[in-house]
Amino acid sequence: MHQSEAARRLNVSTVTLSLWECDKVYPVWKHHAKIIEYLGCDPFPSCGLQDPYGNEPSVVAILSPTALGSRLRNHRLELKLTLAECAQNLGVSIKTLRAWERGKHRPCRKRTESLLRFVGRASTPPVDRS
Repeated sequence: MHQSEAARRLNVSTVTLSLWECDKVYPVWKHHAKIIEYLGCDPFPSCGLQDPYGNEPSVVAILSPTALGSRLRNHRLELKLTLAECAQNLGVSIKTLRAWERGKHRPCRKRTESLLRFVGRASTPPVDRS
């Protein structure tokens, strides 16, 4: 089968399919069911939050496991929310949420507290200012 036929059956462009095949990007949540149906098996093995269930390879947003951005991204993936859905739920832009997840920007103190509640932590650990 030609790539164009597979892309048509998956209802994506040939460019998108090629990017998936080359591990340049991962399929977003909405495509997973169609891919599983097409392949006849689940190519997204469940091995915790290490799964490449975002639409980017893991090397794009390397964060320490304790970083707020990492916890935010992991919680979003756990809830199976896209960036757009999560940003809408949090009342911020996709660009802002992406920057937080990648650790490029930090939210203000008030927003940090609400994000910590969102990810399931009531408060931040004390900061040593010595």
